[in-house]
Amino acid sequence: MQSKFSFSFLFFVCLMFASACNNSDEKDASSYEQSTSIASYMQPCTGVNQMLCVLADGKLFYDEIEGFTYMWGYTYELTVEVNEDGSPSADASSKQYSLVSINSSVEDELGVEYVIDNVELLDSTIHMNDGEYFFLSQSFECEDTALCESLLNMNNSGGIVTITFKYMGNGVINLISWN
Repeated sequence: MQSKFSFSFLFFVCLMFASACNNSDEKDASSYEQSTSIASYMQPCTGVNQMLCVLADGKLFYDEIEGFTYMWGYTYELTVEVNEDGSPSADASSKQYSLVSINSSVEDELGVEYVIDNVELLDSTIHMNDGEYFFLSQSFECEDTALCESLLNMNNSGGIVTITFKYMGNGVINLISWN
């Protein structure tokens, strides 16, 4: 009888060990690395609120990449680790991204223009804080103060505009026109 019990116990331990190994493999399968190209400018997007999103591989990217700080005017080639969460909260992504490496970072030439179409002027699309202008969360300078003030006065109108920024270097953009 004891040998039957020992055999059953041994079988149970082996089964548990095999199960643990399978769970470990499943966990590893939910984490992988991928290469990603990040554009040198951002686009308005809407999550819970209107915000700016980077363009990753030509598509709006709503998430953050842990360990990576984006700077307007730079095109990046990154390697990121992607961890998949099987049960995210209702308003969260099922993936979490963290920076593995910056493979290249190329700055745009001075004077490059970024034309951003179909910008909806909502509550804080264009705003001023402590004398500094912001396009959503991105600070910008004004080529013409009257031009910036007229756009600021249109904020929260629900209007749709096209905004053009010029690259000034070191991540700085300058509003040069809107219509």
